[in-house]
Formats: sequence, C-alpha cells, structure tokens
Amino acid sequence: MDWKYKMSKIKNAGMVVTFLIPINLFALGFSLTEENDFFVSKDNNYTQGLELSLDDYKRDTNGVIISRYFYGIRSRIYTPKNIEIAENQPKDRPWACTTAIFYDTIAREGIELVKYGIELGVLGPAAGGKIEQTEIHRLIGATIPQGWSNQVPNELSLDLYMTRYLPFGKINHDLWSAQLDMPYGGTIGTTYDNLQMGLSTKIGYNIPPNCLNECISPKVAKAVPFIYLLADSNGKYVFNNATLGHSFFRNRNNKWNRTLIHGVTEWDYGVCAGWKNFAITYLLCQRSEEFVGQPEEMKWGMIKLEFMQVF
Repeated sequence: MDWKYKMSKIKNAGMVVTFLIPINLFALGFSLTEENDFFVSKDNNYTQGLELSLDDYKRDTNGVIISRYFYGIRSRIYTPKNIEIAENQPKDRPWACTTAIFYDTIAREGIELVKYGIELGVLGPAAGGKIEQTEIHRLIGATIPQGWSNQVPNELSLDLYMTRYLPFGKINHDLWSAQLDMPYGGTIGTTYDNLQMGLSTKIGYNIPPNCLNECISPKVAKAVPFIYLLADSNGKYVFNNATLGHSFFRNRNNKWNRTLIHGVTEWDYGVCAGWKNFAITYLLCQRSEEFVGQPEEMKWGMIKLEFMQVF
C-alpha cells in the first residue's frame, strides 16, 4: 500500500500554516485550508474561505504521476466593507456564503496543464456562513459580524470550471530560469458565469519543476535551495454572479442585486523561497471593483508555509 503525505493548511489571522499529516488510505492525502483576510486588517468583500479535501493521484507504467484528483467540501464568504452594521447596506456588497462539495482534476493535455472540476451545493443561509465566520472571528479575536440577517436567500449552487495553462516561453541559464504562461478558462453555472485570461510569470534560482507547470507531482525533484519571484495578472469578463444578487431563481429586481462591472482585473505578486520540499511564500493580491458603487477595490496579503512529499 502506498504512503502519501499531504500538507494541511490552516490560515489563522491571515497566515497560512502548513504541517505534514501521514495518511494511509489507498494513496489518499488530506488537506484542510482556512483563509481569512485579517492579515491586512480588512474584513470586506471576499473575507474567508474554508476547504477540506482528499487528494488522490494516478501514475503511468513508469511510476510518474500523470493526474491528480481532489474530492472535498469548500465554502466562500462575502461581506460588506463594514461588518459591524446590522442593517442592509444597499451601496455595498450583500452578505453571501456558498458551501459545496467538489471534484477537481489536474492533468496534462499535450503541452498544456489543465485543471477542471465541478461543485454542487447551496448559496444562502443553509451554507452556514453566519456560524462559520462568527465562530472563527471569536477564535482569532476579530470583530463579530452583525449583518448576516441581510444575506442572499437560499438557492442551488452548481458550477463547472476549467483553467488551461499554455506555456508562452522559457529561458534557462545554468540554474537561473524564467517562464511565462497564459492561463485561460472560465466558469459556467448557477452561481458564477465568466471567462478569464491572464499571464503568469516566474523568475528565479532553481525553480522547482512543479512550480513551473512542468509536472503535476507535488514532489520537488531537486534537493537544493531555490528562490523566485512570481507575478500573475488576470482579466475576467463576468456574465453573472449570484453572490451579488444576480440569481436565476428569483426576480432580478431585489434588494441584493448589484449592477455588475463586467470587466474585472486581478494582480497577484510575491516571492517564494525554500529547500527540497519546504517553501515559504509571501503574496500580495489586488482585485478591481466588481460592481458599481463598490467602496474600494479588494486588497489582501498572505504568508504561506508548505511541505509536500509523495512516496
């Protein structure tokens, strides 16, 4: 029986802490991720995410991992800028939470790396956002949210999504390298409908192959130090977003509805350093306004510690 170690991440007060958990469940790994934007002293818009998953993989006849599979449950929480106001805030983002079971796959098709999946769940009070955010905020000593009575009502959440990574170019000079990829794809479903395309670049010393989208194995091949800069830009055309009141199940003229800004951009940039299978990443993220009258664009930060191993 194959042993696999899968990192478990808990993000408390904006910091992701990763530790190793041995699992002997027919080559399954286990992952727990908790995200909170408290790291940048903000609690607005996309404020929190929780994910629990099992990770499996498939090898070819030479023992090389050729695809990975993730089964689990995830939630996403969205709030207005000021979570201390109990009344409805028609000029800000409505309160919303989605919770869904999901299945994701990562595989290689020709020169492209492909990630796709499906999630099925609920948007609204049944998703448990009020309990989840309140209890986590109690745990980390953050402000207790007051406005969940104004959240988007219950409805089905069913979404399919795919992202493909097209390599644009790579430069190698001894152990120094740089690579540019073009991720593109989209989501279609009852909650989110969008198309997106962007650029992803990394430049640095001895960048691990899995970080360059050259392989899908979580194992870092070279037991030497590495450091690299990373920057991602992404443009998205949004057709529909039910967390902003654009529901297929009710009249669009409702108190949760916001006038969408269809063109949305996002930038992520930072630095990653490590040795063997250990890495630490500092990442800054920024997203433009998603609806007319949004008080400000979204900004958040992340510190991530990682350790991965497959035997």
